[in-house]
Amino acid sequence: VKSMVVPAANFVANIFQLMARGVPLSTIAKGLRNKTLEIDQYVKSYVEKMELQDKLMAAGGNTTARQKYEAQIQAIDDSWKRLSIWPLIEAGEFGSISDAGISRDEILLSEGKLQAYLEAKTDKLPPGIRSMGKNMLITKDTALFQGLQKSMEYGDFLAKAILFDQKTGQGMSKVDALGEITDEFVNYDRLPGRFRGSLENLGLLWFYNYKL
Repeated sequence: VKSMVVPAANFVANIFQLMARGVPLSTIAKGLRNKTLEIDQYVKSYVEKMELQDKLMAAGGNTTARQKYEAQIQAIDDSWKRLSIWPLIEAGEFGSISDAGISRDEILLSEGKLQAYLEAKTDKLPPGIRSMGKNMLITKDTALFQGLQKSMEYGDFLAKAILFDQKTGQGMSKVDALGEITDEFVNYDRLPGRFRGSLENLGLLWFYNYKL
């Protein structure tokens, strides 16, 4: 339930939530496509920037190399500011996704290829337990569970970006629009406390969490 049903239900709920806020279905469909492309561009360039920063540190006193890497990093930063999702990224709405632990496999999620991501993970299991591994309980410390969790956060971010465009297109300021989407969606980064956190980890408060 927590690994498959919840992400799927969350995705559908986001669509209904956007429609309830006056966003046309055609706009939602177009927004899902365009925002997914922008997320893909951002995530891939984020990984590229991390690699360039490593090269910059390794360059030491090599002025020519440092200037080259600094220019490439600046170009990536400038490209981010041209994205329609940049105001949300800058406000920290993408903070739980773009962390230092992102891997090449997780880029599949930014491309909307959840099924390909799942297959890539399960295919790495030994042949003898591969079928069992595809059906067994997915614990929260596995890469597969973390990927599924990220997929839910990606879905929420897409919905936030679409609603943000809708609100700003209606004349609302960016600050007020950011406040609107903060109220509309669950903040997964907010610490729930030890007792409530334990119940959520056991799956006992996954749905009631939205009400809370």
